[in-house]
Amino acid sequence: GGDMNVDVKKGLAEVQKEITQAQSDVIKIITRQKVVMAWGVGKIINEHLSRNDKTGYGEKLIEQLAQDTSLADKVLYKMRSFYQAYPNLPKNDDRLNWTHYQMLSGVKKDEERKYFEDLTKQNNWDVIALQEEATKSKNGKGKFAKNNKKVTTKKLYPVRGKLFSYPITKLNNGE
Repeated sequence: GGDMNVDVKKGLAEVQKEITQAQSDVIKIITRQKVVMAWGVGKIINEHLSRNDKTGYGEKLIEQLAQDTSLADKVLYKMRSFYQAYPNLPKNDDRLNWTHYQMLSGVKKDEERKYFEDLTKQNNWDVIALQEEATKSKNGKGKFAKNNKKVTTKKLYPVRGKLFSYPITKLNNGE
């Protein structure tokens, strides 16, 4: 009878492994579908708003959608921003979820967004780590900080002299 216990334990381990794998796959599918859905909704909203420029149409549309879908209007605007930042649906990547894309969509410069996207993938960052890095950059500590500093230039004003008169100056070598 001792062998039967080993077989039962082995069978149990295989079943548990199968269940765990399936659960992991389901989570990956749901995570991806949230990204696909957010992008698709963002695209539809964006197309409607660009076709219809009646005053107040956008707010009315978002307000109605918020009621009908029970998604917050803030989220609907973020979906539109996501589509605008990523006009092509991003490739499937387990390391980036909808929450990552909400954050990344707020980064206006493409080059900077790509940089944070790559860092997130390389370091397997959650959204909190991504947020911290983006904040560092905004506060002048990250890679893109130098681009954020405003360059102030003094205006130059011409000094006008008398027309057709030329000043006589001494040269430095005494001539």
